[in-house]
Amino acid sequence: PRQCALSEIEVPSLLHRWADLRVLFSEATKEGKDMSLTKMCQRLRIQFVGKAHSGISDARNIARVMLALMHDYGVVMRATGNVKELDKADP
Repeated sequence: PRQCALSEIEVPSLLHRWADLRVLFSEATKEGKDMSLTKMCQRLRIQFVGKAHSGISDARNIARVMLALMHDYGVVMRATGNVKELDKADP
């Protein structure tokens, strides 16, 4: 949403809600929300595959973490943020 504002384009409705993996991970494991993707993989005993901060590697590892959370902790993927909440956070 912020990038859309900077680019002066409308936010596609698909992006009005999202799931923040860090929030879901924190709720499931009772650990802090500031954990990196690499640390989440370590905590879940998943080998990080690929190069950190590579778009495709991060996407694959995010999917692997989410699958582990669903399988091991019963997490259901759900929206954790939305555009209205983001608007409230802006000064």
